[in-house]
Amino acid sequence: MVVGNGEMVLKTTREGSKWVTGGAGNQVKQTYGRWQVRMKMPFSQSVKFAVLLWPTGDWPPEVDFAERRDADGYNAYMHWGTRADQQPGSKLQTSDRLTGIDMNAWHDVGVMWRPGLIEYTIDGRVWASVSGPNVPNEPMWLAIQTEGKRDATGSDQQPPDMHVSNVKVWSWQPTK
Repeated sequence: MVVGNGEMVLKTTREGSKWVTGGAGNQVKQTYGRWQVRMKMPFSQSVKFAVLLWPTGDWPPEVDFAERRDADGYNAYMHWGTRADQQPGSKLQTSDRLTGIDMNAWHDVGVMWRPGLIEYTIDGRVWASVSGPNVPNEPMWLAIQTEGKRDATGSDQQPPDMHVSNVKVWSWQPTK
């Protein structure tokens, strides 16, 4: 990780057949609120980004409000249940897909979380939501990370870096 010139850069390097990636988290642990991360990262077949809320207790729950899967957008996921419920092919999760977004350019990815409702945002507008009893109701904290998806052997791709220029966190205040 490199911090300078008004941004944090999560650097990706290659060591043999492995990608070396990184991440950062905060110590703001809260139930409900709004999170916004201004970021960009070139598309990569081998390395993805994830911007998520992680529980302070046992996993799941997990709220991935921006996770890169392909060249023209990203996904959002909400995991619930137990660790045993998270097996491939039968995960207890919701999945939403945002397309037509060039993540080579700067965007504000975000989530607004209230009792029984999660709204995913891009550049200040809601693009998807999840509601109901599976929405988490326990303290969570923000994680920003990159992750190798494939073996680096034989890849001639320039390793992508994730750039973050700011992070904003608001607490939720219920209306009286």
